[in-house]
Formats: sequence, structure tokens, C-alpha cells
Amino acid sequence: IHNSAHLMQKYGGHALAAGFSLPAAEVDRFREEINACAQGAGDMPFPAQQLDAKLHPGRLTPDLADEIALLEPFGQGNAQPVFALQRLALTAVTPLSEGKHLRLTLEQAQARVTAMLFHTTRGDFGFWPGDVLDLAVTAEANEYMGKRSLTLVVKGVKFSRLPNEDVLAAQRLVERVQRREAMEPSQAAALLPEREDGAKIFRLLKTRPTAAFVPERLFFALIEEETRGPAGYAKLWLAAQTLTELGVLAQDGLGWYSLAPPGAKADWSSAETIVFLKGAAEHD
Repeated sequence: IHNSAHLMQKYGGHALAAGFSLPAAEVDRFREEINACAQGAGDMPFPAQQLDAKLHPGRLTPDLADEIALLEPFGQGNAQPVFALQRLALTAVTPLSEGKHLRLTLEQAQARVTAMLFHTTRGDFGFWPGDVLDLAVTAEANEYMGKRSLTLVVKGVKFSRLPNEDVLAAQRLVERVQRREAMEPSQAAALLPEREDGAKIFRLLKTRPTAAFVPERLFFALIEEETRGPAGYAKLWLAAQTLTELGVLAQDGLGWYSLAPPGAKADWSSAETIVFLKGAAEHD
């Protein structure tokens, strides 16, 4: 915003404000300037969930929430502690409040944990019973009819087997291809998916033809250990994108993939993603 201050009527405010106003006649120029500034700024840092400690499920008792309450009040400058729970098996997903919220049931060894995921429907939750997950949670004490309990509130969830940094780096590579950005021939060749990559994805989705698959599920289901990492994930992700371009898969607003209704056969090499990457790989 500061770089385009000469176009503004006013802008700024407190540290978390991002409001501004400018004449309608300057909107196109502002768009050009802010896009140029963004392109020159390099990659944005990955989003990160701040975690205060790792917890074992056996440590989750009402006494823990009472200890946390000693740190209140929480708010700006004194955030509520967020804890990591790792390698828990999801056993059940229960919709609550007419499907507006979810209760997750998870297990590790002999310990069973329940956690609330608010403002998320079952259709927006891309994990299935049997998945092994890592969670970021807050802990609150509750009392009902004289019985004290601990409520866990989910702030973040991921597959245990996938490093977030690798998935985010893969997404960044996929977005570069989607924007048709220039890249080195060697990188384009490494990202170029093969027809067999698409066939593997298709066969996997056929095992649950009515389900929607988050991209991460494709990664750990189909990628061999030696090819794990951002480039390997991005290549498979781009194979799914290619199938979407060809009408074999459908993609919803969350970016999840499902089988599309059967249609006319299309040539793998005709997909825009394949044409772009082949051209970039062969560029001198």
C-alpha cells in the first residue's frame, strides 16, 4: 500500500488495518502497481500455526484446563495456548447442530480423545475414519451436572505422514504452472506428469467413486518413498489437474478431486498443462 500512496485518498490505521480508498479512475493503475510490487517481493512465507507444546493424550484431563486458566485473560498480546496432538487415528466424525459443527473421535494406544471442530460441515472435512492425523488444539474446562470435563477445540489438522512445508512448497510449484510462469527446462521436465500418473489417480478414485479426495490423500497413497517431496507431490498434483482439464475428474471449490461423469475420451498430450510443461522442458 505504501508504494502506491500517491494514488490514495487515505489509507492506514492500526497495526491490523488494511483499509484504503482511492478514486475510481485510479483502480486500474493501482492494480498494475500492486501486482508489480507483489511480483518483485519474492515468495510469501508459508502460513504457520504457532504451537506451544506437544501433549500426550493421557495428559488431557480437566486439571490441565484449570492450569491453563491461570494464564487468562486471553486476547491480543496474550494468546490462548495451542497444543499439538500427534499420530492419532480418526475413528469417527459426528456432525452436530444440524451439521454445522463436527465432533471428532480419535485414538492412540488405549487413549480415546474427542475434539470439537466448529463451523465445518462433514462435506468440508477431507479426512476419513482410519486416517492418522496431527491436530492443533486448545483446551477448555467444562462442568455439566456436577461433572467436570475437558473440551478440545481443533485449530488445525493434517495427515501425520505429510510435512506441511513440503505440501505448501508443492502447491507453490503447481500455482506457478497454472499461471504459466517461465521456468527452467530441467524443472519443467521434473514436473511433467506421465500418463501412468493419471492412470494411478483414476484407479484410486474408482475405489471410492462417490468420494472427494483432497490432494494430500493422493500423495501418501500413490508416491513411493524415494520420490516424496515438493517436486514429487507437485508432479502428481499436476497429473490430477491434467485429468480435470480432460474432463476425467471434477474439482470443487475446495480443490478436492472426484470422478466426473463418463465422457468422450481425450488425448493426454492435448491437455494445456502437458502442452505447457513439454514446451518449457524443450525450451533452449
